Amino acid sequence: AIHNAVSAVIQTKNNGIWVSTWGAGIFSYNGQLQPIENPFTKADPINKGLHASFMIQRRNGEVWVGTQTGGIKIFDPGSGKCFSVFPSLLQGETITQLAEDQNGNTWIGAASGTLVKCEGGNWKDTARSFKRVLSDLGDIMKLYVDKNNYLWICTATNGLYQTDTRDGRVLKRFRGEVDKGEGLLNDGATDIIHFNDSTFLIASDGLCIFNIRTSKFTYLTPAVE
Repeated sequence: AIHNAVSAVIQTKNNGIWVSTWGAGIFSYNGQLQPIENPFTKADPINKGLHASFMIQRRNGEVWVGTQTGGIKIFDPGSGKCFSVFPSLLQGETITQLAEDQNGNTWIGAASGTLVKCEGGNWKDTARSFKRVLSDLGDIMKLYVDKNNYLWICTATNGLYQTDTRDGRVLKRFRGEVDKGEGLLNDGATDIIHFNDSTFLIASDGLCIFNIRTSKFTYLTPAVE
């Protein structure tokens, strides 16, 4: 049984479903949701008490686990080993989000609003691969790479950003501007998906429907019975 708050869930390629927690490490389940041994914990027993804030599995199979102290735990399924990386740019930060773009770069978002790019996901070269791209964005709630390889950043109170994954340049920013259908329902966004070629669905108080071709928003809010 899991008695600590759950922070993330991922379905890995070959090692079942992983559930990360605040303070009790990571649990694993098979396809029938029966508990199984977690290889991340087996690789390093100290991970049993880990405060894990987010997880992703990269296309190369690596599982990256963000922590509340700015460290990143990386499990390599090929070797069965777990590695720890502490980029100086993230020292003391709570890592809230991780995402991999189509070029294999890994993006790291922190609660303070810091956005860091790990070039090519090359975590072994901590001196040169990790670069601060943006800062002071506010609490980063979601990092999302769309079908066209743009990175979208949902923040708690500073709106929604669309950025270029090549250089991190901000292309668009949306805040609470409902009157003309040109913005969100409020200044925060918690989630986003690329619904179809022209449409994004954004969680921001209600549901914001953004047409990328017209740059206009429509809105759905909970019906009142």
